[in-house]
Amino acid sequence: MKSLVRNRWALVPVIMLGGSVMLGVVTVSVAMRSGGESEPDYYRKGAAWEAHRAQMAQNGALAWTLTPSILPVGEVRMVPEIEVAVTDKHGVPIETAQVQVEVVPIKSADARLKITLREVRPGVYGAACPMRVDGLWELRFTVTSRGRVFADVVRRVIRGVGGVRP
Repeated sequence: MKSLVRNRWALVPVIMLGGSVMLGVVTVSVAMRSGGESEPDYYRKGAAWEAHRAQMAQNGALAWTLTPSILPVGEVRMVPEIEVAVTDKHGVPIETAQVQVEVVPIKSADARLKITLREVRPGVYGAACPMRVDGLWELRFTVTSRGRVFADVVRRVIRGVGGVRP
């Protein structure tokens, strides 16, 4: 026992290595429990970086504007609705377009929704969106009109859509 007390510094590397292994085990366990990756096809998306850059260049050339709004649950609506106004660079509404949105809650990315919006007024597209959690959401819009594609991502803090907070 006396030699153990006298050579206690020899245990420091053993304790540090053991702590490092434990930290690694805890990190991997937490990562696996959270479901791993939260972005589907993340590697395919990364490999298509050049296509993404080309889309951003096309967005700049088109200079369309998307103005999204979330219509909360109320007396008329039982579920929230998403509406987006689409205008060109001169402010003229873009009519008869195909508009899709991927709605992603940031803290619960596996609860994402893909919705096709319909034209409710000239240049304004909307649809019901059964959001179940409050918090930060990412709205990924894709607008196709007359053979041209415009894509934009918008983040919004949305409250009052669900009883569960992420």
